[in-house]
Amino acid sequence: MNRTVTAIRNMYHFEPLSELALQRYAITPEGTVEFNDGEIGEEDVEFVLELMELYSGLDAFRAERFNVYSIYTILEYLERTHAFYESALLPKLEQAIHGIEKLFPDHPINKVLSGFFNQYRNDLLSHIDVEESRLFPYARRLAHGGSARDYSVKEFENTHTHDVEDSLDRVINLIETNYSEVSRSFAYRSFKNMLEQFRLDIEIHHLIEEEVFLNMLRLLEDEERMPFQ
Repeated sequence: MNRTVTAIRNMYHFEPLSELALQRYAITPEGTVEFNDGEIGEEDVEFVLELMELYSGLDAFRAERFNVYSIYTILEYLERTHAFYESALLPKLEQAIHGIEKLFPDHPINKVLSGFFNQYRNDLLSHIDVEESRLFPYARRLAHGGSARDYSVKEFENTHTHDVEDSLDRVINLIETNYSEVSRSFAYRSFKNMLEQFRLDIEIHHLIEEEVFLNMLRLLEDEERMPFQ
């Protein structure tokens, strides 16, 4: 336990952005972890340590380092991430936008930001809903030895897009190209910094979902369908 706590502290001080990984597990940067609440286990914390490394650069990602964890641990991460986006990151993003609106009242940027946020929030929540209503129940059913006949990874991928990531870049480019007076403000720099953190977090989420979780599901699908081939 002490080794894990020390590792969390060291990782956080090396890369403060890694606190984003800690927050969804209610782990403090000082490594305070409640193991007695029945929610966070030893494997979860080891997983979080691997996750924290990715905030210093996505080139550190290696799927095989995450493949050692159970599908339930990966699923737990994905679900906690969705809840974290809804309860923490989206409200913080909206608050940052309000900061710009107060600084530039009656400015056309307000309509741009309002339109961006409403569309982005709706797209992200729709994305989350598909995963939580279809993909995740399917994953649990497969992991428990259930049938793979009513859904598939392929079906999910056919309707799965990454527009929620691209739209973050588009709004930054739009503001910096057309509203230089806004882009020079501290309020905008805070907003941009938050967007960049959000984008990094979403990219990490995407890597783990695509390169680890979906591959685990493909293997389970193959195992379930093998007797019928």
